Amino acid sequence: MNSERRQFKIYGPPHFVPTWEKFLEICERDGQSASSLIRIWVEGYVHRKDPGNPQRPITAYAPGHEDEYARMQQ
Repeated sequence: MNSERRQFKIYGPPHFVPTWEKFLEICERDGQSASSLIRIWVEGYVHRKDPGNPQRPITAYAPGHEDEYARMQQ
């Protein structure tokens, strides 16, 4: 495992600053790492979207199939 750490920057409009500051405040209050929460979100997003085909499989419309349940949860 590579122990090298990288720093990333995000940009947002000025009206986003209070929301970002509130997020950091809540993370500190809850004892959570803001970076960790963002990494978890990004990993989940990639997992849901990769490999990139936005179409649902036809099995999502088959009654009783596990894909149908997943479709209904979204």
